[in-house]
Amino acid sequence: MNQAGKTDKIKHLNLVLRTIRNVNRLILREKDRTQLLKGICEIFIKNRGYYNAWIALLDECGKLETTAEAGLGEQFLPLMERLRNGKLTDCARKALSQSAPVAMKDPVSECSDCPLSASYGGRGAMTTRLEHNGKVYGIASVSTPKNLATEKEEMRLFAEVTGDIAFALHSLELGEKYKQAVENLKTSADKYRILFETTGTATVIIEEDTTISVANTEFEKLSGYSKEEIEGKKSWADFVAEKDTLERMKEYHTLRRVNPDAAPKNYEFKFMDKKGVVKDILATWAMIPRTKKSIGSFLDITELKRAEKALRESEQRLRYLVENSLTGIFVIQDNQIVLANPEQERLSGPLPDTFIPMDLEYVHPDDVDKVRHNYEAIRSGQVQTMDTDFRFYPPGKMDSKPDMKWVYCRASQVKHHGKDAVLVNMMDLTKTKEMESLLKIQDKMSALGHVAAGIAHEIRNPLSGINIYLTTLEKVYDRGGSGDTIKQIIRECQSASRKIESIIKRVMDFAKPSAPQFVMADINQPIEEAMRLSSVMLRKTGIEVEKSLAQDLPPSKIAPQLIEEVILNLITNAAEAMKNIDGAKKMSVASCKVDDHIVVQVSDSGPGVPLKISERIFDPFYTTKNESTGIGLSLCHRIISDHSGTLGVSTSKWGGAEFTIRIPIGKQV
Repeated sequence: MNQAGKTDKIKHLNLVLRTIRNVNRLILREKDRTQLLKGICEIFIKNRGYYNAWIALLDECGKLETTAEAGLGEQFLPLMERLRNGKLTDCARKALSQSAPVAMKDPVSECSDCPLSASYGGRGAMTTRLEHNGKVYGIASVSTPKNLATEKEEMRLFAEVTGDIAFALHSLELGEKYKQAVENLKTSADKYRILFETTGTATVIIEEDTTISVANTEFEKLSGYSKEEIEGKKSWADFVAEKDTLERMKEYHTLRRVNPDAAPKNYEFKFMDKKGVVKDILATWAMIPRTKKSIGSFLDITELKRAEKALRESEQRLRYLVENSLTGIFVIQDNQIVLANPEQERLSGPLPDTFIPMDLEYVHPDDVDKVRHNYEAIRSGQVQTMDTDFRFYPPGKMDSKPDMKWVYCRASQVKHHGKDAVLVNMMDLTKTKEMESLLKIQDKMSALGHVAAGIAHEIRNPLSGINIYLTTLEKVYDRGGSGDTIKQIIRECQSASRKIESIIKRVMDFAKPSAPQFVMADINQPIEEAMRLSSVMLRKTGIEVEKSLAQDLPPSKIAPQLIEEVILNLITNAAEAMKNIDGAKKMSVASCKVDDHIVVQVSDSGPGVPLKISERIFDPFYTTKNESTGIGLSLCHRIISDHSGTLGVSTSKWGGAEFTIRIPIGKQV
């Protein structure tokens, strides 16, 4: 797997874990149903990348109770009005009739009666019912990228999270019933029999000796015993599964009888039913006024405990992933570095407690502005995620070239303990950059190798002239020739010497590595330089060159030396491709303006590029030639991309290859 694939996989894993974690945290924290549903919709959009999300709760008769949405705004009003009138969309009806999510790759055609379908162009959708223990609370729907709509893992995760939502609604419902029951008991003890059967929680009346005198239907369900088996025969202690807990609860009941006016107390304990199944129970005990009886209400929180355990395990897994990640990870909050994993410590050394974006003393001077700009953009919320690469020196090794590191960095805006923070993932690219630089030099030298014979010929001509002039100078001197003749011969020698120096300088300028220097320039200038450098080689190999450079091209922001490198690489590749063909060898180099782009084309009459490899030839290290690095076209592609342009390949008018460069006019790089 290449580096981009690993990064995408880590990103996807982080999003999945973060969504499940944040939804479960919200479920545990938020007790207001409206705020809970709204928060969940916002988490779906922010963490999973859905375009929008909406939830509609229905009562037992199918009437709309409430809705929540994110990412839709006023577009949701027509759908809400339709649901309020009892008219379900196709996807909603399907979702209510089945347990699995309804996935649609093209909601526009598959759910045409939905008021939102017109805005779903090019998107997919998933809709599912919110169900827990056989009760349907409503439906939830999200708009997804098409490639995720029917992906099995995505549907499974959506079903898992919506199941948690249904459980949360169930818990809120039970909680509301529970609170209502307790309030009613405090208000009127005389109506306890009615409250028993309407409370929604398992409730018992306990005599002074702890015998259960009355039990409601919910307690029958919880315990597995009938009322006849419970009332007057069972003590609440018969259902306590742990002996040490039983002793503490007995002590509490004794204190309650001594002080009957004490406020009710919530107590968690392990409850064992008739079948020996142990459940987690939250119990509330209260004394009934003017009696020696007490009342106990029992709420089954087993599933809630399981959810809490799952959340803890999820956080532990997340912590394990962070601690053992092959990438450096740290979190910045309020300009403080509040978390860093071991790999980050290994990569950068001990991190300072305070992160000051205006004082990036360890970042390479050429990259300080870029790092500062990107950090401010993330922190201010202008962007959610930003990728960049830069150089830095580990603390204590400033200006030490061997210790300078190249890193690839991804910064994302996140919430850490409920507050805005910046999550940074950092990967060491030092060796990769060094190898890339070496291969780039090697590829340049390979390109120069193709024109070496031509360069030698260009140097040999003026060098032969110098030798001839020096021989002539010796003869003139021996004959006592005039000073004017000697000066003329010296000037000719100097002219030939300057020509050799110019040729060598042009070769050295091309061969040496350099950072991009973007300037406003005519793109024809580096094209002409590349053609001059390769002209003799082309003549010696019998290649006929057609040059058609438009003379009225507007200036573009380019790095001339890099453009020259690209053109020379394309020319030498074309010459190499035509080396063994029979018949005429033709090449064309052209430039023109098309709309708001400068277009440069290098065409040849060679065998061309087969369609099956046309999309791979720009991949690093991919080559069909012997003794080739396979990085030449990859570097050309990267250089043009750095110019915010494109480089593509097609078939020329002669049936060979035609490489087309498109660079925006005046584009700021």
